[in-house]
Amino acid sequence: MDEVKRPLIALIAILVIAASVISIYLTQRRPTPKINLKPFEAVGEVTAEEAVKLLGGHGRVLVLAYDAQVPAMMAPVEYFQNSLKQQSGISIVAIEKIKMNPMEAYGPEMMGLSADKFFDMVNRHSDADLIVSFVGAPYFQPKDWNRLTGQRPKMIAVSTFGLQVKQLLQRQIVQVAIVPRFTPPEHPEKEPTTRREWFDKFYMVVTPETSGNLPG
Repeated sequence: MDEVKRPLIALIAILVIAASVISIYLTQRRPTPKINLKPFEAVGEVTAEEAVKLLGGHGRVLVLAYDAQVPAMMAPVEYFQNSLKQQSGISIVAIEKIKMNPMEAYGPEMMGLSADKFFDMVNRHSDADLIVSFVGAPYFQPKDWNRLTGQRPKMIAVSTFGLQVKQLLQRQIVQVAIVPRFTPPEHPEKEPTTRREWFDKFYMVVTPETSGNLPG
């Protein structure tokens, strides 16, 4: 049991630290007391760039987003949509809103998308070439791995440090994970001026090839 708990505690600690650093940095900046949405907007734009790469400029996208009127959650989805509008060969087939369940707030399910919801979306949107999940990566119980049969859409999991992200990447269930930065940025002292710089300061793009660097 301790071997199971240790990585869970470690990953939760990383999440808390990353969230705290971002929160402190964004809320302590002067002169405005408002939260700076630029990093979250940048997540949307970079996610769109990764989607274009995966689809080769052509394909159908299913978007999963939290059903919450929170600017930091809404901004990535909005900027993702705006960026994809410039790609004539890519279309968004649907945006599915996922409700957060307070009863699951302290379970591993809240660190990603539940397996049942994941398979439900795959089945209901069989015409999608790519799933872009702004609610994180799927979380599988042991029995759920056997449900992975047949052809599936590619997947981008955004802003997640879920327990199984490394495994999901290595098994090609998730092709791209966008996670809170867990290594120092190249120029930590530099004030970002572009959205890409905002992204690089707080986030990282992880692929199956680079998944070995993920914590846990």
